Formats: sequence, C-alpha cells, structure tokens
Amino acid sequence: MAEEECIIYFIMPEGRWSDLNRSMFADLYKDPRVTVLESKFKPLRNKALSFFRRLHYSKKVNAVVNLPFKEKWKYSLDEINFKKDKKYILIFSDSVYPITPAYIKKLKDNFDVTYILFLLNIQTDSNIGFTTPYIPYMDYIFTFDNADAQKNGYIECMYLYSKMDIEGSEHISKDLYFIGVDKGRLNKIEKIVELALNSKIDLLIRVQDVDEKKIKNDSNESIIYNQWVTYGKSLKEMLKCNCILELLQDGQCGVTLRYYEAICYNKKLLTNNKNVVNLPFYDPNYIHVFENPENIDWNWVKEQIPIDYHYDGRFSPMRFIDKVIELNS
Repeated sequence: MAEEECIIYFIMPEGRWSDLNRSMFADLYKDPRVTVLESKFKPLRNKALSFFRRLHYSKKVNAVVNLPFKEKWKYSLDEINFKKDKKYILIFSDSVYPITPAYIKKLKDNFDVTYILFLLNIQTDSNIGFTTPYIPYMDYIFTFDNADAQKNGYIECMYLYSKMDIEGSEHISKDLYFIGVDKGRLNKIEKIVELALNSKIDLLIRVQDVDEKKIKNDSNESIIYNQWVTYGKSLKEMLKCNCILELLQDGQCGVTLRYYEAICYNKKLLTNNKNVVNLPFYDPNYIHVFENPENIDWNWVKEQIPIDYHYDGRFSPMRFIDKVIELNS
C-alpha cells in the first residue's frame, strides 16, 4: 500500500514506564506520518465506577478468576474514528494493557488494521505471560534481542532511541555510572562496586526493584537502592560521568539502553556484552568488554579522553517507521 493510504498510530504504555518510552520514542512526536497515543482508560468522574474498574482489572482478583467484559470500558483508542475505507497500523510499545485481547480482535474483525508489537523486554519466563494473550493478533513482532528474535521468529530491530539535547552535562564529576533494575544482577553489581572502590573509582550506581531483604546494612553509599528517578534525571547524571556500565541479564543477547546512550552522547562503555564488537560504532578505544569483574581495567575507566563515535542518527525510531511502511507496502 502507498504510504499516504495508511494511518499510523504509535501507542505508548501508561504508568511508570511511559516516561522512559516517551524519551526513547521522542522522535516520533516530530514524525508527521505518526500519531502518538497513550494507552490508558478514559477518565471517569464517578468514584464508584472508578473503584469498580480498578477492581475489574485487579491482578489479585484476576489471578483467581479472569473477569470477563473488560473491553466494555472506554480506552484512549476510542479517540480513533475508525473507518471501513481506511487502512490502519497500530504499533504497541511492549505493553498493550489495559486494552484487552477481545477489544483487539474486535477492531481487527471490523476494520483494516495491522497490529505491530515492539518488545522492549526479552521474553523470559517472568514476563512472557504479559504479552502472550495478544500474540495471535499481532501481524509483526519486533525485538531488540537477537536470541529473542531467533527463538520466537520475531524481527530484530535496533531503531529505538531518540537522541535528546541535554544542557549542563559538560563537566565530568564521576568515573562510572549504572542504572537498572535488579533482574538477578545484584551480586555482580555489588562485586563491581567493591572492586571499583578499591581502585579509587568515583561512581554512582542506582539499582531498582531490589528485594529489601537483599540490601546489606553496611551497603556503600555509592549504591542507591530502590529510588526511582525520571529518565531525564538519570540521563543528566549519566552524562556527567566518564564511563557507562552495561550489564546484560542472564539470557539476554541484545543491547541495553546503555549502549545507545554511550554511542549517542559519546561516552565510554564498560560492558559484559561480547557481541558489542559486532555492533555499529564499536571502537575498542571507547568500548571495553569484560567477562569477569576482576578483569576490568579501572585505569581505562578513569582516564578521560576525547570521544566521538560519529553517530549518524540510525537508531532513531523514525527508521522503525520506515521499516513498518516497507513491510506494509
């Protein structure tokens, strides 16, 4: 189909991750081919109805019995005036919630709709159930992770980062920066911190979603646990650091956001991702790979050198829209 014949909507997830998603996909707000919507409920003035809707979607309740008729509630997608003579592409960023599979099916049965799911989390046992009910209705599924693509037949894609203009980031105040959720990496993170401090490395480490029982009473002040910050704040902190630490979780073969940030903002990258040597912009002067924390070259981490990856904008989600249009032409 021709580009002008298709109407494209990019659906952002509501809630905690919307801040990060808005930043990652910020270029799409400037792309005239795309309308960005946030996936959420229509507001309700009636408090009783609001309470009943929360109960209807309660994870605890639905773990016991999957309550029917959730699609009867009004969603932001209802703002789209679907027409029989138009072709639509609806792109979901990782989460389709609170839209139900029944609602998705209803739209597909009545209109010319192509569904695309862009997975921002690898499909491990802990989160695969979140998207499984929607998979049968998706026409294309994209993932940033190579193993995820190979295992599930998804399309591997690296177009998921919008470079932003951040002011006041010229002065380097820390040697090393990490931010991320635990995801089984806590022991390795704490070991790296121990070795870094022994080598007089000035660092700032933020670890989120950590079980309080795992936090040691004598934890070093260089590690900040369970303090959520906006992506904008974390980016400002990161850009004042000399080097970014990337740690893949077990089973992950793709990159994390730390790789994109290093390339886009000209930062050193310390990573345990062996595959980074095969990725765009790899430069051994700027990127070091380690297998064991004991092998990290702390002198390299601390040394400040001019860095320029000559980034050309290829990670922009606008390139993702190009790919989507190509698949549907």
